[in-house]
Amino acid sequence: MPSGTDGLSETPELEAAAWLPQSSHSAPELRSSFASALSPGYGWPGDDGPAGMSPNSRPSSLSLVSAAGPSGAFSDSICPDGQSLGHEMLPVRSYSSPAIAGVEPARPDKISPLASSSSHDHADFALAESADEAPGEAELRILRLHRDDCQQWRAASSPLVAELPYLFGFLPDDAVPRVRAALDANLVFHKDGCAADLRSIVFEHLGETDRLRVLTRIRNACSHPPLDQPGFVVLSDVDDTILPGHDVLQIAGSDRSWHLDGRLYPGVSRLHHELRAGLREAYGGDYSVMLTARPAFLAKPLATKLRRLAGLKAPRMSILPGQGGGVKVALNLFRVLTGTYSTLGQTKVKRLLEYAQLFPEFAGRFLFIGDDGQADAEAAEEMLRLTLPAVWTGARRKLIPSVAGPAGPLPLIAFVAVHAVQQGDSYAVPSRKRDAIVKQLRARFPPLPSHARGAGVGVEGQYHRFFYFEDYEDLAQQLAAAGWISEKQCQAIWLAARRDRSPDLLGLARACDLRGLRTAISLVSETIDEGDEAEMDAFCQAGALLPEVVAAHVRLAVPPVGTTQIVLKMLRARARSSTGAELRFPPTGGAEAAMVGSAGGAGAAVQPASPSLLLHDLGKARPQAHQVSQAGPSGAGGPQPSEWTTDSDGVLRLPWPCEVLCCAGARPALDLCSPFGGAWGRCFLILDSATGATRDSAVAEVSLVGPWDCPDASAVFGDLALSVHFR
Repeated sequence: MPSGTDGLSETPELEAAAWLPQSSHSAPELRSSFASALSPGYGWPGDDGPAGMSPNSRPSSLSLVSAAGPSGAFSDSICPDGQSLGHEMLPVRSYSSPAIAGVEPARPDKISPLASSSSHDHADFALAESADEAPGEAELRILRLHRDDCQQWRAASSPLVAELPYLFGFLPDDAVPRVRAALDANLVFHKDGCAADLRSIVFEHLGETDRLRVLTRIRNACSHPPLDQPGFVVLSDVDDTILPGHDVLQIAGSDRSWHLDGRLYPGVSRLHHELRAGLREAYGGDYSVMLTARPAFLAKPLATKLRRLAGLKAPRMSILPGQGGGVKVALNLFRVLTGTYSTLGQTKVKRLLEYAQLFPEFAGRFLFIGDDGQADAEAAEEMLRLTLPAVWTGARRKLIPSVAGPAGPLPLIAFVAVHAVQQGDSYAVPSRKRDAIVKQLRARFPPLPSHARGAGVGVEGQYHRFFYFEDYEDLAQQLAAAGWISEKQCQAIWLAARRDRSPDLLGLARACDLRGLRTAISLVSETIDEGDEAEMDAFCQAGALLPEVVAAHVRLAVPPVGTTQIVLKMLRARARSSTGAELRFPPTGGAEAAMVGSAGGAGAAVQPASPSLLLHDLGKARPQAHQVSQAGPSGAGGPQPSEWTTDSDGVLRLPWPCEVLCCAGARPALDLCSPFGGAWGRCFLILDSATGATRDSAVAEVSLVGPWDCPDASAVFGDLALSVHFR
């Protein structure tokens, strides 16, 4: 077999042709026919193939037929225009790369059939008789193997790793970017938690020959987007960039400028949407890329943690992890704790270069958003230097990054933006130092010229390549001023950030907070039609819960002038516990009967004990039972009690004005309590000027929810009827 360095042939066509049998055709004719039948991914840039055929041309049809002969051996024939070579040949291409972690290198005679529906022991299948049909089977096979990768414990045992280089060669040009995006962003994970994605397969599990075949196929099949097409490939760090990191040791991140409950920074989802601008929408949906220092086996939780960015119905996201392995993870932990981030930054630059080789047509459209807490600021300068040369060097056609010069190749990265981490009341990097860094990097990497800016919308000389920002509204303004996004896009990001800063709709609905929910809905409803999938879903869920939240509130009309007291009389009440026990008013005796007035001795009367109502403010610490004040208005000029309870007749008397009803931030709750202690159900009181509020001498009927701080409005524990009187 003709071979080059390390056993690799100088051209894969000649190496594969060495496997062809002898026939009536001359060797040059066979080699020419075989090279013609190969898709462009099996050639190399600059290989002209047969005389008169361009490197990217292909025969009008291609047949691949496998049939079991009498001995059970497969006979494979590949030839242009469906012609049979007339001889058996075993492998149609050779694999001289070493085995991958115990997996035998894939050969056509070792690969399971693409059409797996046959019940025969031997695979009798035909991909197709035309080039248009054959690649469809290859595409389905790749996607099926990728889907089934979640059943594999690790990538080393994955059939996809073994078959991908072979199947990739039979994809038509229009299927290559589609399959590439599916492998990159469909969020399939092995059982060990590592992503079964294209980058890890190509750069961690394929041999060099197979890797170059896949990369070449991508390079030949994927064309550059038009210059006037907007959009970027958005790569972003996660902790302190998408949302604050919140572990105890602050290993993941240390920013404290936003909630630590898993909510994304205001405006970040919309900014990603505006920057992507549908650049890869045609390949199954556009998506962002997470470039994180987390080891590969911790990547899987990000799919759930960042579901708002990935989408809800058909989530798509690419995850480029940091170094894996127990020792490397321990070393990274030590570097974080000691503030040594250079290695973490180098890993991110390496991942970026690998990813750029998988998407070479987007050179100049990559951008990175990080923070100044862990290595991102250090990696920013190196990223701005990177280019993806158009020249493939060496016999193996490796991609070599280089520094862009005045007449050199275009920059790989359009721009880098760094989030200023806020630790308490101060920033990790003071503003004066941040300004100096911006000035220094912008001088070293000047704005891009018009022919290199790709997807921007501004004017010549404005396209700065480095930004330092405090929040995403700030970044949107800077990008609009530099020309990377339009003023309309900037406004959309600002409105989205405003929605994100409003109270959490679902949280308010689940907490049964009618006043807060109404306020939040009024703020969000103005621009919700521009919201993302997660915003729309939360808005719809909160809207669905709104009737149940309203049903759990006693909505009192504002008492007229001259009112000094609000009297609430319990007419009937019913609540059921999780064990099936029931509490009623008026009491029905039986299990609810109790001895009262036992101080009267043996002759004391026996009567059923009555449940009571307790009004208290959830915004304050709940006092002990012995601190509860009896009904009645407070003394003149004295402080009002923090709680009120009904008398023996089930009457609750509240002074007017009542602090618990009138104070901003107060959350009055009305609990139905057992005579033996403990609340069985809860409703809420608010003052309401809207139509339908309960007025003087009217009856209010409400649902009772669970007696805890965040009840489920849809879980009804009972009901309560009250008469309302203003005196």
